[in-house]
Amino acid sequence: MFSIRTILSTLAVTALCVSVVSAQAPGGAQMTPEMQARMKAWAKFRDTHKNVSSLQQTLFGLSELEKDPKTKLTKAQAKTILGVLQPWRKKPVMTDAQALKLNKQITGTLTQSQLKKIVTAPRIGQRPGGMRRPSGGAPGAGTQGDRPRQFDPSKFPMPKEYNPLNPDTIAQERMRTMAKQRMNELTKLLTARAK
Repeated sequence: MFSIRTILSTLAVTALCVSVVSAQAPGGAQMTPEMQARMKAWAKFRDTHKNVSSLQQTLFGLSELEKDPKTKLTKAQAKTILGVLQPWRKKPVMTDAQALKLNKQITGTLTQSQLKKIVTAPRIGQRPGGMRRPSGGAPGAGTQGDRPRQFDPSKFPMPKEYNPLNPDTIAQERMRTMAKQRMNELTKLLTARAK
């Protein structure tokens, strides 16, 4: 079974894919104009979708609440959050304004200590201590043989509007599959807590 942290980290597709700011392609070669355009498109997408990223971080931070009995979600909170998230599971797109509204609905149910825990949670894609994961995603998956695995922007899809709560709308197939499984686990956890 996946932890909430793992479930929600997959929802951070945008944050993980745009974190690369190097002007070089894998192997040290210069990026092609197409690759540069793709990276610029992702940077622009990230800049215009800050509330989507904030929502994803809030959901990611919910995993931190589960680690401390003092900040675990109550039955009423889980029920409210589930009620907020469920209608979005099938929608194809979430705008930045909608993400802001949704984030306010979720955080409005939380106590000050819970909010503090979320704010101090590691950022999406970050290991404790501030280290980012290798671009391969899974812990320990940073190498292929004895070569480091590198991010290849030419293989990543161009950004498009999506709904982080509906994994079927994620452009990259590998991330879509993982997000679907993990979003189902999050829903299952919230449902169990709400009973």
